[in-house]
Amino acid sequence: MEQEHPLDYFEEKPERHKLYAKETILLFSIVYTVLFGVMLYLWNLKIIGKWQKGIVVVLAGFLYHSFAWEVVQRFSIPFLVTFGVNLLGGLLLVGPIWNRQIGRDFPFNEKSRWLPFALSTILLVAYFLLRYRYFTEFF
Repeated sequence: MEQEHPLDYFEEKPERHKLYAKETILLFSIVYTVLFGVMLYLWNLKIIGKWQKGIVVVLAGFLYHSFAWEVVQRFSIPFLVTFGVNLLGGLLLVGPIWNRQIGRDFPFNEKSRWLPFALSTILLVAYFLLRYRYFTEFF
């Protein structure tokens, strides 16, 4: 078996899948919500041909998000604490769930996080603008 040189880690291997890294999924889970992290994770599952396993993850992500939202709203938890709640959800996603479904040592090339970052930011800005402009009486 051929031994890899330590600097080979930084070279992109053409035979590997391009996936969003654990760090990217964790970052999106913290900053936006666990649902954004779930969507990136689901895209990874689609790329490696295991998208069927993502159905449970999406359902669990919605349940986690709904439960966390209810707890935050019911107990008037400060805004900054919600990042901790999102961190917990993201750690579950990139820890035990990733390791079980994708594999702890699954080799891949890291996909750029800039497109999802731009789309997520546009969606959130549009949401808050619409909420402020049209739906202030409902919220």
